[in-house]
Amino acid sequence: MKKKIIKPKKYAGLTLIEMLVAVSVFVLTLTGLIQIYISSLRSERLAYDLLNAENSVRYAIELISRDVRMGQGFQLESSNSLRFTTYYEGESGQEVTYKLEDNQLKRNDISITPNSITLTPLGGSPFIVNNTNQFFVTIRLQATIKERDKSYTFPVETSVTPRYFNF
Repeated sequence: MKKKIIKPKKYAGLTLIEMLVAVSVFVLTLTGLIQIYISSLRSERLAYDLLNAENSVRYAIELISRDVRMGQGFQLESSNSLRFTTYYEGESGQEVTYKLEDNQLKRNDISITPNSITLTPLGGSPFIVNNTNQFFVTIRLQATIKERDKSYTFPVETSVTPRYFNF
C-alpha cells in the first residue's frame, strides 16, 4: 500500500477580506481608546479647575480669618461689609474692611478672589458677628465656577474667634 503524501498549500499572504477585517477591528479599538483618553483628560482638567477655585476661596477665607483672629472693634457696616482693626505684633493697628461686592471678596477695596469665581452670601449675610457668651465672626459664602457651560457650586463656611487681648 502506498501512502499518499499531502503537501500543504503555500499561502503567500492574507486575503483582502482578512486585511480589511483586521484593519477595521484595529481602527475601532483605537477609536475607543482615544475617546477614553480624551474623556479622562477633560475630567482631569475639570477637577483641576474646581480644585483651584476651591483653594482660591479657602485662601481668601484664611486671609480674613487671620485678620479676625488679631482684630478688635468689629462692626457690620452693611449686610455685606465687615470693618475692624487688626493688631499684629509690632504694629499700632490697621483698619481693615472686608466686603462682598460685585460677587467678589474685597479687602480694603482690593479683590482677593479671582474673577472666574462668583461668590454669593450663604443664607443672608456673608458675615455674622456674634456678641453673646463667646465672641466670634462667622463667614458664610457660596462659590460658583462656570466650566464648559456648566456651573459648579460649593459652600464655604467658617467661624473665627478673635485672639487679640489688650493687657
